[in-house]
Amino acid sequence: MRSLSFFEKKENLPKNELIEAKVIKDFVVEKYEITLPFECTLIGEDRGYNDHYLIKGDNFHYVFRVYLNGKYYAPEFENFQFELDLLEFVFSQGVPVSYPIPQKQEGTMAVIQTSEGLRACALFSYAEGNAIEEDTDPTPYQCFELGKAVASFHLAADLFHSQHHRHHLNEDYLVKMPLKFIEANWSVEQKAELPELAIVDELLKCFSELKKEANNYGIIHGDINTGNFHFTEDNQITLFDFDYCAYGWRAYDLTLAKEMEEQASKSFLDGYQSVRSLSSDELESISLLSQLAAIWDWGDELAIDLVR
Repeated sequence: MRSLSFFEKKENLPKNELIEAKVIKDFVVEKYEITLPFECTLIGEDRGYNDHYLIKGDNFHYVFRVYLNGKYYAPEFENFQFELDLLEFVFSQGVPVSYPIPQKQEGTMAVIQTSEGLRACALFSYAEGNAIEEDTDPTPYQCFELGKAVASFHLAADLFHSQHHRHHLNEDYLVKMPLKFIEANWSVEQKAELPELAIVDELLKCFSELKKEANNYGIIHGDINTGNFHFTEDNQITLFDFDYCAYGWRAYDLTLAKEMEEQASKSFLDGYQSVRSLSSDELESISLLSQLAAIWDWGDELAIDLVR
């Protein structure tokens, strides 16, 4: 990850204009073994840190992602290749994830020329099913299956090795970066609405005391929320959107438990531990990591504007 001072100045960062769907369709036809005819449409108005397009034919669906340049957590193309290689590997190990589709000339990361320069992109398998409705918990059974899927990902990721770089969930990433953006953009009244800010020094002290061990620290998804997995009607789960994958505490991927009702939270953690056991220290750290994630989430949201 580059120094935080680099990302504080918008003039340092590249522009990322939206690419027309027709241009994306022509690019997909050129690069991938996909049968015509098919439709190509932009997914969602909220672009986030990537632009996504639905590739839809009579009997197939894919999602095409164009990565944004200038991300504070993934500033280089090799960071994207790490993610794609990781997904290929864990899918081969039986983990239910959306995985990258190879190009005609092999390789999972493509590069598209735009008026602002080159941007990395990739075609992904479609995560069948639907997301959980906003502000609702999955059923206890779905929570259990979600826990199992996250744990199976962690175990498979332990076997993955890459020559490409990916960031760590350290103090800079989780706290210093978001605090800089919050300080620059929020009023005193807004800051008061995020209670974690009042105890940030205490949180940092506790964070510094977390033990980093081989069995509790490794590759994580980095953004497990109810919008990043789908369930089919028969409750088959697919995890997707590993854009924030990183090296970090495995318990960070379990912070969703703190947002769930008691029974849903228990089912989620029980499902996880049916595949990978959690130490008492890991269980205890979920609360701390959840508080840090709340600070990070707001800072991350504010940082998006720098690359738009």
